[in-house]
Amino acid sequence: MATKATKAKKPAKKAAKSTKSTKQSHVPTPWLKLRQMWESGASYEAMAKATDAHFDPTKADPTKPTRAKIWKARNIGVNTNGKVVKFGARGKLAKERASKGKLKGVKKAAGKVKATKKAAKKAPAQVEGKAEPSSSTETASKGTSE
Repeated sequence: MATKATKAKKPAKKAAKSTKSTKQSHVPTPWLKLRQMWESGASYEAMAKATDAHFDPTKADPTKPTRAKIWKARNIGVNTNGKVVKFGARGKLAKERASKGKLKGVKKAAGKVKATKKAAKKAPAQVEGKAEPSSSTETASKGTSE
């Protein structure tokens, strides 16, 4: 009789070893510290030394990753504390930029109160009432100077 041909059993596969190293090469960028240094006007080299985990002064261009991060933060914006933030001009605080932006479009006439047509029609006494306190302060200051 013919015997069945038996298949040769293959040896069990060993668990595959991971080729990844146990050390992680990605280090999150400290955007808050980088922004603080940018607004204080620090040099690229100082920012790279303080914030770049892979900084090596012997490289051909050691500040390139830091300059790339600053470019991204200024043009695209970065997520810090759940908000997308764009870096402004170097050496200027965000508060200074905001206050300068608000003052650009507003010009006030000194000592004059302008009434709109609607306000004049609705309540002329209110418009006059707003003008009186400024004149009363002028008379009060005149009285103290004499």
